[in-house]
Amino acid sequence: MIRRCNSPPYIFFLFFVIVFIGCSSESEYNDSISIEAYLDTTYATIGDVFQYTVSVKGLKEQKLAFSELKVENPVELREKIINREENKIQFQLAVWDTGVFILPIYSIDILYPTDSTLNFSLDTEPSEITVLSILSGQKQYDLRPMKAPVPIVFLTPWDKIIKWSMFFICIVLLLYTWAKRNISHSFIPANYNNYISPFSKAVERLDKMPHNTDDKIFYVNLSYTLREFVENCLFIKSLEMTTKEIRSNQIKFPMDNLLFDQWVTLLSRADQIKYAKEGTTKDQRDEDMKWSKEFLSWARTNWELT
Repeated sequence: MIRRCNSPPYIFFLFFVIVFIGCSSESEYNDSISIEAYLDTTYATIGDVFQYTVSVKGLKEQKLAFSELKVENPVELREKIINREENKIQFQLAVWDTGVFILPIYSIDILYPTDSTLNFSLDTEPSEITVLSILSGQKQYDLRPMKAPVPIVFLTPWDKIIKWSMFFICIVLLLYTWAKRNISHSFIPANYNNYISPFSKAVERLDKMPHNTDDKIFYVNLSYTLREFVENCLFIKSLEMTTKEIRSNQIKFPMDNLLFDQWVTLLSRADQIKYAKEGTTKDQRDEDMKWSKEFLSWARTNWELT
C-alpha cells in the first residue's frame, strides 16, 4: 500500500527559515560597518589649512567608492588623499571668511566584492568649524610709538645702465657704418652698340659651320641654331623642348602648316642622325642648309626682326 507524502509544507517552512536567517545575517553584517568623520580642529583662522577625515570601519571584503566633497565659497578644497589600505579619505580645506561653517554630508558607497555593484551607502553627519579673524583677541586701543625714520638706500640700476649703454653703442656703430659706406656715383649706361640680333647671330653661325665635318656634328649645330633662333625671337623655350613637344605645341609658333612641318621634319632628321638611327647624303645636307637660310629670311620678314 502506497502512503501519501505530506512533506511539501515542511520543505516550504525550511526554505523560509533559511532565507530569513540569510537576510538577518546580511543585515547584521551590514550593521557592523560604520562610518566616522572628524576634523583635526574645530577652530581656525582665515586661510588656515585643516584636515577633514572620513573613514569606514568594520569593512571585510566589500569595496569602497569615494564621492566628491562638494564645498562652496568661501570654503576651498586644497587637496584630496585616498588611503584604500585604511579605508579612509582625507581632505585638506581652507576657509577665507569668518564665522561658523558646516561641512556638507559626505557619502561613501559600499560595493559588492564580486561585481562591484552598489550594496548600500553610508553618510556622515555634518561637521562644524568656527573660523576667527587673525586679529581676534588682540585689541589695542593705545597708539603705537612712532618708529625712527628709515634711511632710503638708492640702489644702482646696473641692469638699466648696461641696457642703455649697449643701445647707444649699437647706435654709434650703425652711424659709423653708414658714414663709411662706399657710394658709387658713376653710372655706366648699357652699351647697345654691340647688340647682335637673333637673325644676324643665326646667319653668322650658319656661315661659320664647316662643310667638311661629319654628319652628326653638322646636324647637331644646325638643329641648335634653328632652335636658338626661334627661342630668341618668340621667347619660347624651344631649346628645352623635344621635337615631339614642339610638334604638339604647333599653335604657339606663328607659321603656316607647311613651313612648320618642314621645320619639324628637319629637327626630327637631325635627332635621328644625332643618335645614329639614320644616315644622310651631301645633297641632303646642302638642301637642309639652304632651307635653313631661307627660313631665317622668312622669319626676319614675317616676324619683323631687325
